[in-house]
This record gives sequence, structure tokens and C-alpha cells, in this order.
Amino acid sequence: MKNEIVFMFSGQGSQYLNMGRELYESLPFFRKQMQHMDEIAELHIGYSILDILYHKPPGTAQKFDNILHTHPALLMIQYSVAQCLIHEGIIPNYLLGTSLGEMVALAVSGVLTPEEAMQIVAKQALLFYKKCPEGGMMAILEPTQHIQEYGITASGCELAGINFANHYCISGSPEALRRTTVQLESRNAIYDYLPVSQPFHSSLLDPLKTEFLTTFDGIEFKKPEIPVISSMAAQYLEAFCPDTMWKVVRDPILFKETLELFQNGAKNTPYSNTVYLDLGPSGTLANFVKYGLPQSDHFATHAVMSPFGNDLPKYKSLILQQGEHTFFKGA
Repeated sequence: MKNEIVFMFSGQGSQYLNMGRELYESLPFFRKQMQHMDEIAELHIGYSILDILYHKPPGTAQKFDNILHTHPALLMIQYSVAQCLIHEGIIPNYLLGTSLGEMVALAVSGVLTPEEAMQIVAKQALLFYKKCPEGGMMAILEPTQHIQEYGITASGCELAGINFANHYCISGSPEALRRTTVQLESRNAIYDYLPVSQPFHSSLLDPLKTEFLTTFDGIEFKKPEIPVISSMAAQYLEAFCPDTMWKVVRDPILFKETLELFQNGAKNTPYSNTVYLDLGPSGTLANFVKYGLPQSDHFATHAVMSPFGNDLPKYKSLILQQGEHTFFKGA
């Protein structure tokens, strides 16, 4: 029996300056994909994302949270990694995206061309930059039952997603997040502000819905060539439309529920094991899988990139494991 492979794509908050730089400098095919995507982005935003992403030396500590840059950069880098792996013979059976990562999944699956996806992402970045209410997002490491027990949403924040049993995200205005911070610190809860300046997955986005839908004007959604699993809907999606994509940015991310439903379904397939490959720049989805599924399940998870480097050895290791069918050694 062979492995069932899932490509996973992350959204806002997973980005950082110089992400993927080691792959860009070492892999000609990856560099070609990135340059092509950068050319498309420049047509819509008027400047090079690569010049911004890689203009500082590796290891430079600098914020990278301007959505005009981060939105297209996240699409570029994850789409390019996916194309590299496919080029190397690692073919996904499924694509799983979270938030902006669902747009990447549509580009990889053929629902959208990469040109269409970049056009849409660039338009949405400009919309969010100009008109989105001020706000942000926070990741909290504690049991999800605390959401109700401690009245997290009473502070004015909204649940933005549940990643696994002890990890969830909230979204809200700066003042609501400050109130929540005081509450979290009073009980020594572990939390972290995401590098995001918009309150995604909350009702604060609602005034933007009409304009958001127009970013898809002239776009024809095609049937996916690779099955797409939506963490907004916690199910497979076979048809897409602007309203679906609005829900992707507006509704909570149901990663925990999506993962459990998929893994339970995977047990009933002819495949022996499931390999979850995190193509996001931070490797956070790989951690969510690791902590979200029982260790007895037949799965392995691998991240291609990390803020701590060693991306090239990780990439080469994946290629080697695919060739030797050893994804599960030491997983």
C-alpha cells in the first residue's frame, strides 16, 4: 500500500522576512516559479515582492506585516513550493488550506490559474489595507473550553479558529485584544499576537463584503483537478464561488474539526498511511497535526520551511524519503 499525501497551506500570521530564501538561492526550479509569480504580482501592485522579501540579510529581525506585501508573498512561496514538490514526483492526493492558504489550494488544484489567484489576492490586499477596520489576531495556548469558561468573547473578541484541543485563535479590535490580554495574564495563560494588522475571521470584516466579492469579477471557477479540503467548511468542496471565498476570510477556521473528519475518513481508504506536508513558511500546521491527532493513528507530518532555517536539508530529506518510501521512519 502507498502513502496518501496531503499538501497543507497556511494563511496570514505564518509569514516572516526572508522566508524561503534558502530554497530560492539553492533551487533553480523554485527560483523560476517565484520569479514568475513575482512578475504577475508586479503587474497588479506595481513593484517586486521579491525585492521586499529578500532585501535584508538572512537573520534580520524586522516586522513583515504589511498586507500589501504579505498577502502576495504567502501565495507566491507556497504555490512555488507545491510546484517544486510536484516536479520532484511528490504528487498530492488532497490539498488542505487555512484562510489565505485556501486560495493557494485553489491555484494548485487548477480551480484558478496562478495568474488569476495573484490578481485576486493583490486586489484583496489593497482592499484590506485601505478599508479594513483596525484590529489584529492572537493565538492562545490553553484548553478550548476556556473560551466559554473564562468568557473570552465577552471582552469583545471573536473566536477566529480552533487548531487543536489546546490551541485556538481570536480576532478583534485593538481595545478588545488589550482587554483579553489582561484577562489572559491574570491566569498566566500563554498567548502570542500574530503579525497581522487586520481582524480576520470576525464580524469587523462585514462592511467589506460587497467590495470583497467584486475582487472575483470576471473569474471563472473551474473544477478542482486535485480534491480540496476546506478548513472553513470542514469538508471537501467540489464547487467554488465568491461567496464561498468570503466565508473563508470571514468565518472561523475549523482546522481541528477538519483534520479529525479527514483522518477518520482516511482510515477507510486503500492507503496505508497519510502524510501531511506543511508547505507554509512557519511549519505551524505540521505542529497542529502532530498535537491534534492521536499518536496511534497512521500518519506522519513534515514541514518544509521554518523561521529557524535548514529549509534546504528538510526539502532534500522529503525528496529522499519519497524516493525510498520512508516517510514514516522516525515520524
